[in-house]
Amino acid sequence: MSEVLASFVPERGTQVVMFLGLVLFTAAAAFVWLTVDPMVLAQASTFIRLALRVVLVLCPVFAVDTLVRLVRRTPTVVATPEGLAFRSILGFSVPIPWCEIGAFRPVIMGKKPWLAIYLDDPAGTFSRLGTWTRLMHAKSHAAGVPNLAFRAISLGASPANAAAVLEGIRERRT
Repeated sequence: MSEVLASFVPERGTQVVMFLGLVLFTAAAAFVWLTVDPMVLAQASTFIRLALRVVLVLCPVFAVDTLVRLVRRTPTVVATPEGLAFRSILGFSVPIPWCEIGAFRPVIMGKKPWLAIYLDDPAGTFSRLGTWTRLMHAKSHAAGVPNLAFRAISLGASPANAAAVLEGIRERRT
């Protein structure tokens, strides 16, 4: 990635709690898998068996990713001269060019503060992003609504402050 104009990294305490929670979920699922009689598990509902397998596969992967992000202080949102990139378990997204971003605003969704990113042409912008990136980050493909949104907990900053910083960069770049 080139020069970083702004970045938003989750707080260390939040990441430590997330890491420990994922480790505990994994340990609990492994304990159940290893101690419960296989016949009892076979008679359990399909949902329970599926949930147990999903936890055993995904929680360790997310725990390792969280630990790596904690150690490296990897940001969730990165502003570069080329545009805005996002970090997820899949790595960094392709930057969305500044000229395609309409606005940054703090919004309340579900009683929680979010940083909302409005795209000028959501369908066009999302068509250049990979399927997994769209699934991880897109909130809406409609125009005039938040197309991408990040909670304060994943930014490590208030959505109002993040919106002000990013809006200032966007105005200078367009």
